[in-house]
Amino acid sequence: MARASGSEKIALMEEGLRALASAAGAVRLYPPSSPMREEAIGRASSAVAAMASDGPVRLAVDRERFLFDGVPVGEGRPATAALAESLHALQVGQLVIAPGVTAAEVASLVEILSRDARDVRTSGGARAALVAAGAQNLALVEVSLRASEGEGLAGVDLVSAPLDEVAQHVPGACERWRETAATATPHDPVAEALAGVEPAMRDLALARIAQSLLVLDEQTRSRLVQDALQRTPTGAPMEGMLAALATMPPAALARLLRLVADQRGGSTDSLLQEIPLPAEVLREVRALLQPVPESDPARGIPASVDASELAAEAEADEADQFTIEALLREATPASAADRALLTSIEVFERKRGTHSLQALADASVVALRTGAVDRLSDAIALIAQSSDAPDLAETASAAARALAGEAIAAIPRLESAQREAVLRALARISEHVVAIAGAELTAGSEAQALSAAQVLLGLGDKRLVGVAARALEHPATQVRLGVLRALADSGTPEAAEALARAVRHADPETRMAAVREIARAHVDAAMPALMRVLAEDGPLRRNHELKLEILSTIERARPAGAREVVARVAARRPFARKARQVVQRAREVLAALDAEGRDEGTR
Repeated sequence: MARASGSEKIALMEEGLRALASAAGAVRLYPPSSPMREEAIGRASSAVAAMASDGPVRLAVDRERFLFDGVPVGEGRPATAALAESLHALQVGQLVIAPGVTAAEVASLVEILSRDARDVRTSGGARAALVAAGAQNLALVEVSLRASEGEGLAGVDLVSAPLDEVAQHVPGACERWRETAATATPHDPVAEALAGVEPAMRDLALARIAQSLLVLDEQTRSRLVQDALQRTPTGAPMEGMLAALATMPPAALARLLRLVADQRGGSTDSLLQEIPLPAEVLREVRALLQPVPESDPARGIPASVDASELAAEAEADEADQFTIEALLREATPASAADRALLTSIEVFERKRGTHSLQALADASVVALRTGAVDRLSDAIALIAQSSDAPDLAETASAAARALAGEAIAAIPRLESAQREAVLRALARISEHVVAIAGAELTAGSEAQALSAAQVLLGLGDKRLVGVAARALEHPATQVRLGVLRALADSGTPEAAEALARAVRHADPETRMAAVREIARAHVDAAMPALMRVLAEDGPLRRNHELKLEILSTIERARPAGAREVVARVAARRPFARKARQVVQRAREVLAALDAEGRDEGTR
């Protein structure tokens, strides 16, 4: 299954935290026998499991928000902020989720969150309560937590401590193993330290140990590997350290094994047999350890070259030239992607399964990236249908999220007809598009946020206009102006309402742009909002430049009912210079409206 991209991951985090917050609220509100409570916990369990679908997840708990790899998650969202506050009150600094999290574990966490924070702290803390509930794939790291009070590596918080601190204790742990391996009581300090960590955090702890090795010099790393390969009388190696080595980056591991093999005078193949590696890591490390060809024949270069033979082969008649040009036209990335997508569709229709569905998803992403969108609608329809099949639902959801993320990146590059075709196809997976686009509006770049808003509006679902309008609060002016134009071009009543609200935006430039877009696209439904702003005359309603722009719009558009409002403004007797400018302009517009009325009466 394809791994989620950055924006997809953020969307999964937001969705999972929102569902968890909702479940915590349901547990507080409803009795244990209520179906509402069970349904909320069930939804939260599915969403939390999706968060860790690619591996363990560690979220830092901040006041009113979470951080995932330094990126804010759920900032500004009341439900997520309340969840962060609840964990913060429990003195929890990190929330760790491992693959395989169960509904019972989520229910235990929600139950802890629903209790009084002071009672939880005085009874041993949230971490102890979750451990006591038997949670294996969920963990809470309290702010002052250490892995244990032991010495050496066992006394280090493997999840949160700086890598330098972890690296400081790893050589001593391996040396301890070398000294005791041949005795009746071998001591593996790495395995001992891991045993003191909750199951949900063990994968993260192993990864942190592996990362700490990169802090050490190569000579020390080589010695550690040799120490870890020392075997007990029963033939067992230092399993804790070897498990950590298996999580190293393949390139770094391959180089380390080559150094150790040279020092031992053996081969890397024998070392690979001693270290248990996942199959995919083993394949990559083996490929990196393959010797590079040194001779020309090994590289595929012939020993001698016949220049005349090459020249004869290079000669081509006119027919050959036409053939070559046709082949070149067919060899474009778009044509190749289109053929690959057609093949993937045919394969999936013949044999539906997770592998053929994943191949279809990958081919669809490439086709969208290269602009080969003719068959994309068929592919998305198959992916949407697969969401209803229990054995394909998870793969289909991941595929839909990947397509949504790629669509947001590709929409600005596509031609108008292609863009419309893609948006019609994406409507079948709109729920995933909304999740990814919402994340882009929150944490994406200016271009991504603008494209996300355009995609949401282009889906034609009136429920999504409000989501797209969130981009009007984006800090970048260009994003706000682009969204206003997209709203004006949308032509829906919901978009007109959003434009009408934008006339009262906090930013003056955004207000002016909203008026101009209403005029440009002739959004008649938003005209009453302009006239209400024009009619306001309180001391806090002096948007003089905005009112001048509204008067110019009325002069051009001549909306029904405008004359009465303009006449009231023209009848005012202000003292301030800017207010007098507005009144003078209103009189000019009123004269133009009256002149047009007389002309129509004459005709």
